[in-house]
Parts: sequence; C-alpha cells; structure tokens
Amino acid sequence: MKKRVIMTSCLFLTFILSITTTDAIDVGGPIWEDTSWDLSGSPYNLVDDVLVKEGTTLKIEPGVEVNLKYVQPTFTEFNLLRIDGKLIAQGTNDKKIIFNGGYIIFSDLSVDATFDDNGNYKDGCVLQHITYEASNGGFRAGFCSAIIIESSSVFIDHCIIWNNDYGNGIGIYSGSAKITNNIISKNCASRHINGGGIYVENAETVIIEGNTITENVVGSEHDYESLGKGGGVFITGTGVIIENNILSNNITYSGLYGSNTGGGGIYVENGRGIVIQNNTIKENKAYYQEHKQGGKGGGIFVMNTYGESPNIIKNNIISNNTADNDGGGIYINGSDCIIENNVIVENTGYDGAGIYSLGCTIKNNTISRNIAERLYSAVFYNGSNNDFSYNSITDNNGGMAIYISGNPHFNYNNINNNIAYKELGYIGNGGALDAKNCWWGTSDKSEIWQKIENWEEVDYYPFLTEPETDAPVIPPMNLEVTTSSEGSLSLTWSKNQESDLNGYKVYYDTDSEEPYNGTGAEQGNSPIDVGNVASFNLSNLALETYYIAITANDIDGNASWYSRENSINPFPELTTTTTISPQPCTSESIYGEDSEATELLRYVRDEVLSKTTEGQEIIRLYYQWSPMIVKAMKKDEEFKDGIKEMIEGILSLIRGKVE
Repeated sequence: MKKRVIMTSCLFLTFILSITTTDAIDVGGPIWEDTSWDLSGSPYNLVDDVLVKEGTTLKIEPGVEVNLKYVQPTFTEFNLLRIDGKLIAQGTNDKKIIFNGGYIIFSDLSVDATFDDNGNYKDGCVLQHITYEASNGGFRAGFCSAIIIESSSVFIDHCIIWNNDYGNGIGIYSGSAKITNNIISKNCASRHINGGGIYVENAETVIIEGNTITENVVGSEHDYESLGKGGGVFITGTGVIIENNILSNNITYSGLYGSNTGGGGIYVENGRGIVIQNNTIKENKAYYQEHKQGGKGGGIFVMNTYGESPNIIKNNIISNNTADNDGGGIYINGSDCIIENNVIVENTGYDGAGIYSLGCTIKNNTISRNIAERLYSAVFYNGSNNDFSYNSITDNNGGMAIYISGNPHFNYNNINNNIAYKELGYIGNGGALDAKNCWWGTSDKSEIWQKIENWEEVDYYPFLTEPETDAPVIPPMNLEVTTSSEGSLSLTWSKNQESDLNGYKVYYDTDSEEPYNGTGAEQGNSPIDVGNVASFNLSNLALETYYIAITANDIDGNASWYSRENSINPFPELTTTTTISPQPCTSESIYGEDSEATELLRYVRDEVLSKTTEGQEIIRLYYQWSPMIVKAMKKDEEFKDGIKEMIEGILSLIRGKVE
C-alpha cells in the first residue's frame, strides 16, 4: 500500500510539472538582425550551430537557459554559439543565465569589450552572472575550450564555468580578456591539452582577477601520454596579470615523456612581463607517472621566459602544494623572474621543496616549513649575479636547507632552525660565494661554519648577531598548547629575536587553517593582541577542537606568517568513555549511582552524545549545571519532582529506542 501511495504521488508530481513547463524553442543557423532571447521563450535548444553575424547583437536576458548540447535518442550534437557580432549575456545574482554543454566562440570579428577609465564595463561582448556547465560526455573535433576567444576581447565576470570533461574552461587565442570574480572549477583537459581552468596563448592583454580556480585537472592518472601543464592556468605570451585569485586543488599529470610538465596551479612558458601577485596558491599538485620526467612546480612552473620585462611573482601565499618532482612551491627553469615578498610555506617536493630555481631574483620572502623528499628543502638555486637576499628561511625539513650553485649575491638572509644536516651547501663556478651579513641563528663563529657545506668557499664573515629586520618577520616557533582547566588553554612559545619586535597575536578557531576567525573566548575574538610575551591563556571555550596559531609583529606593523598550527580540545576528559564527572550529578542524586536509570544515561552519554560536537556540548552543559540543580533539589522537593519527571520522560524515549 505504501509503495502504491509513493508511486501515485510521483506520477501526480510528474503530471503537474508537465503541464507547467514552458515549451522549449529550437534555434539554429545564422542570426542576421538584432535578437533577444527572453525568459518567456526559455529554454532555447540549439538544434544546430548558431552564428551571430557581424553587425548583429544577440541579447540574452536574466534567467534564460540555453542548451548547446542537442540530445536526441540516436545521437548527440555539441553545437556552437559563434559570435561574429556582439553577445550581451548579462544575468543577475538572483537570475543567472544557464548554458549547458557545447561551445561559445568569440571570433576576431566580434565586438571587443570596452571599459571606462575606472575599469567598468561599457560595451561589447560580455558574459556576466552566467552558469556554464560544459559537460558534454563527448567532444567535437577541433574544440577543447568551453569558451573560446579568438583574437578578440571579452569581459567574463561573476560566472560559474565548470565541468568541461574534455577541455579547459576558457581558452584565449591571440586575444585579450578581462576575467574577474568567477568560479572556474572541475574542468578536465585531457592528454595534450594544457590549462585545466584557463588557457592563454600569445595573448595581448589578459587580466585574471578575483577568481576561484579550483579542482581543474590536466591529463589523466593512468594515461602515460599525458603532458600536463597548468592545472589551474596555462600562459604563453605577454601582458597577462594574475592577481587576487584563489588557485587551489588543481592537478596536472605527466606521462612517460613529459620532461617539463607540471605547474599544478600556474604554468608559464615563453611568457614575458607576466605578473602573478596577491594570489593564494595552495594545495595544487603536479604528478608524474614514471621516471621523474615531469611533475614539477606544484604551485607555479615558469620556463624559457626572457625579455625586457621580467616575470613578477610577488605578494602571494604559496602553501601546501605538492610536486612529485622538483619545486613543490615554485619551479623556475631558464627564466628572467623576480620572486619577491611571497609566503612560501609547507610545500612538498623532491628537491627544492620551497623554490627550485635555475636563475632568478629571490628577495624578501618567507620560506618556511617546506619538506624535501630527497634534499634541499627550502631552495635549490643555480645562477649567478642575481639578488638572493633579505629572505627569512626557517623551519624547513630536508637533507640541506639551501643549495647554491653559481654566484648570486647571498646577503642579509635569516637562516635558522631548519631540520637539516647543513643550512647551506655551495658549489662555486669560480670564486667564493658572497654570503656576508646573514643571520645563522647564533653569533658563535665555531657554530656557523659547521652549518655550511664547503664553508671554505663561502665568505660568510661578517655575519649578523641578530635577525635582519628588513627581512620578513620570522614566524614564531615551538608553540605548545595544553589544557589548563575545563574550557581553558595555556599557550607557550619561543620568543623571536628581532630587535624591532613589538609583540604577538594569538589566533584561534574551530576550523583548521587561516584566517582563524574564532569567537567566544573570554579574552576576545581572534586575533588577540597579547603584547610582547611568550605565554597566554584562553578561557571560556566550548567543547570543540580548537586550532591555535600565533604571529609576531614588528614596531612598523609588519606581521610574520603563522606559526605551526596546534589543535586541542579544552575538555579532553569529556571526549572519552571512561570519565565520570566528580561534581554532584543530577541523575545520581535522584536514582543512585549504580541504578539502572543512571547506567542507561551514562551509556547514552558515552556511546551517543560524546561522538558528535553537539552531543559534547550537551555533556558540558549538563555537568556545568548539575551542581546547582542538585543544590536546589535538596532545598525544594517540588523542584526535585519536576526534574525527576523531566528525566523520566527522557528515559522513556531512550528505552523506546533501545527496544
């Protein structure tokens, strides 16, 4: 009977939907005059390619759905919306325009997007507030990008471009574009197609700003012919600016023959004047199949880029990226690059886990907590006459923290507390390495030379007796967090040694990783400015796991990167099944310590409530209020009867569930 009711309901809903759905409009062929696809005619099904002719405008209104993939019982066509004129597809935040499958092509005849002096869109081809699910389940020969820009200029803003399972999200070929505030995700460029999220070839001016580019893939894990380059973005050409984006969890796979493949986040090849700044580039991966031929540059890969304008990698957070081969954070090969003011932390690679560079300028970076699977955990460097200075290189883990071949100007660096048998290794190409005025974590000469491989060829004197204050503030070390009492944590750490140190900030949250925006502690919301101390207490915390980190700051307001994160529950005794509160217990006062009712409540506490965050909070509140309830019950029998009646109701529910 129940199945029949469900089936009848489903049939009724299907009938209701069938009589309220608007008939689709089939479209195909050339558009010769200005046309509007409005909401009343939606959805629009492309039964053939559509060509917007030169001098003609197609306007798509908010909320319209356009199906470029034409599905029939015996065949599926992946149709094109080709723009030789002007396309204005502007949805709104509440009424997005929906594109399904197929391809959108802006030809060299299309009307270029134009902007006012403040960078605001004025006219021309635009895609704004659209959702484009490019999943085709197949492909059309000769096309690999869901959105193709050929020698034209397009404005793409506040769009979701995702799930192209046979190519990248956006392909720019000898054109220009302004790509802002989009989500570009889960596109898969197979085998020899580069740039999982965005592909840029010989571009003129491309701005990629404010986007989230995530979970795109180039190549395949089991395809030995994969030549994966640029999981998030691939670039060749000039004039590309990538700024204020989040590039995360993008992947490249390299097969047997991919010697210079990788760039899990970004890959730049034969590019000049490329600017990569103010981005968060994290948790991207560059894999290889065998022989360690490819899989380089987990975060960024740059090669063969020389010219009047160097490439700039500046003010980025490059963290937790992985390269099966060299350069967990950054890989540079034969390029004129400046790597400046970046935070390069917790990346993993075979060699040069932080930076693997065959010639570039490296200055004012924080390079910390990177892990090398073989050697050279912080930096592998091969080059001469470049500036390698004012960096803070600490707490990296590998056989040797820094390896240098060549003769860069290696000065005013802070090098300390790396887990390595040597802080610096050097093989010269004629002459000693100029390593004057660096801080080595000590002022003892007999200790410094022992930190350097081939110290006889390194000119490390004079050295600094305290950290260089023009380098980035060193992240605090040796943070320890313990439970001091229920709901309270005690923090201690080692004090920084910079002469201009101003103090520390304590960060806490119930979610791991920055920015740690926790609330509720008695001492204030995160972050808490605690002054120039080496310990601090947090109290009035909930029954949850907390993630704690600290930063140091100098008198000019410059802050370090976060310390290593610690995690802890401020109520550890309530997360086990064996702890019974020593405080007066309400149920024990009513039923007795060994009664059936008390044992049943203990069972629910230990086997049910303690398994979830919400349940743990209930336990905490129960034991917090029990002493006051017990005290009140002793003074007021009527109150005690009321409490007992309430618990009896709970016990009845529990017994019903158990039975």
